[in-house]
Amino acid sequence: MNRFIAYIRTFYAYIQTPKGRYDFLDFLRAFLIIILVSVFIGAFLQELMKL
Repeated sequence: MNRFIAYIRTFYAYIQTPKGRYDFLDFLRAFLIIILVSVFIGAFLQELMKL
């Protein structure tokens, strides 16, 4: 458990740096794009299955 807490603290310290903040925002943006594309593909495939 202590290792996990240390990892979270290190990650939080990294996010507070300008480079870390930029990298984290890039990660969030990529994650959001992947989720949205997956949702649209799933909806499209569901519509195809109805035909």
